[in-house]
Amino acid sequence: MADVGVAATQMTCSWDRVENLNRAEKLVRQAASAGASIILIQELFETPYF
Repeated sequence: MADVGVAATQMTCSWDRVENLNRAEKLVRQAASAGASIILIQELFETPYF
């Protein structure tokens, strides 16, 4: 059975959707570079929920 790398991201969100998308993309790329093939992005990452 092959090993599978898994990562979860967590970040502070602002009201700027483009900034949040760029930040999430950066975290996903970092996780992939570290060997993760499954990467979880936090719920409601595009804008703050509250």
